[in-house]
Amino acid sequence: MGMLTFVKKYSVLIIFLLVIALLAFFIIPKQEVRYLTPDLLAIRKWSRTVVLWSVAIMVVIAFIFYVRWLRRISELFYLLLILSWISFCLFAIFNHIIIAGIFFVNQLSGNITEKVYRVEYIDQRNKQLRLYDSNALGFKIVSANHLLNESTGGLRQNDRVVVSFSKGLFGFNFDPVIKVPNH
Repeated sequence: MGMLTFVKKYSVLIIFLLVIALLAFFIIPKQEVRYLTPDLLAIRKWSRTVVLWSVAIMVVIAFIFYVRWLRRISELFYLLLILSWISFCLFAIFNHIIIAGIFFVNQLSGNITEKVYRVEYIDQRNKQLRLYDSNALGFKIVSANHLLNESTGGLRQNDRVVVSFSKGLFGFNFDPVIKVPNH
């Protein structure tokens, strides 16, 4: 009887935590393989920025609201400790929700775009491919192991390849496909 009461009492929290676990361990990893490293890092940075600002605003509002009832300086320490813990939990939870949302909304648009890369390193046997982007500002080497298939068998180091992407609604490229040059 005790377990059933516990489940009824905390059913919303249990469902919420299961959804977060589903996002973190299944949905987000399946979506990540649809992006190359620079776009994936940009999505993660953008998500962190959105979540950090949101959590910071919520913490400031909570601090302003609760600081009025403080009577001693030690209560201020406990308030800051609690708000820090809540901030950490909110960041950890909402970061997954925001990333999943960005993946979903970004893929609503699918204009095709192409980019030229040079094969920096290729090992067909061990399924490793690194592409070099001479036009990139920061991240020049792109890991593209998941793009290797039967049609990329003739690729060699220093070959120029065209990678076709779908350009997402937020501007992040997804679903890369290598167009192999004829030798």
